[in-house]
Amino acid sequence: MIGPNDALVFGPGRPFHAMVLAYTTALVGVGIIWDTTVVLPYEDDHQFKFLNGKVRDAGGGLFPMERVNEARRGENSAGMEPTVNALTSMLLNSAYEAVRKHSDKGPVFEFLRHLRNAASHGQKFNFRDPNHKGKGGEPSRPAVWRGITIDHNLQGRQNPIYGTSFWALLEPVDILLLLYDIEETLIAAGH
Repeated sequence: MIGPNDALVFGPGRPFHAMVLAYTTALVGVGIIWDTTVVLPYEDDHQFKFLNGKVRDAGGGLFPMERVNEARRGENSAGMEPTVNALTSMLLNSAYEAVRKHSDKGPVFEFLRHLRNAASHGQKFNFRDPNHKGKGGEPSRPAVWRGITIDHNLQGRQNPIYGTSFWALLEPVDILLLLYDIEETLIAAGH
């Protein structure tokens, strides 16, 4: 098991490599956008020329410096925190969908499944009540990762974390560590 100070390496060919690379690259950009001390080497009319479209011309009318300047003037209503939330939710959804067919339904995969579901509900845990539309309640199985437990004995609104943000349990680097642990499990199982 990787230690708290060991480097997390999501190398090429590993299940989450591209997703984690995109996530961490985007987080670097988020920090730069809101850091007014960083001077970016772009003119205000710079476009993403590498983005080709079938309906729109190359660049798609995306002017990144407009977004940067809006953020730095405080005009961007999203802000840094909602942007990190959105990026993290995209990572959790993509990561779960990429490996769900290999899930052993064990406690760690269940933990990821509940985070993915929370990511799809505004980063809030949303568990189904028992007998909702003839289905069983959630959480339905033990969900445990590195000492953090989502209690499966209390389902639906009775669960103490129902409606709370997954940020109450984890920070972004913890989510990367969870994905690393799942990658290690998948690789050890030959996936």
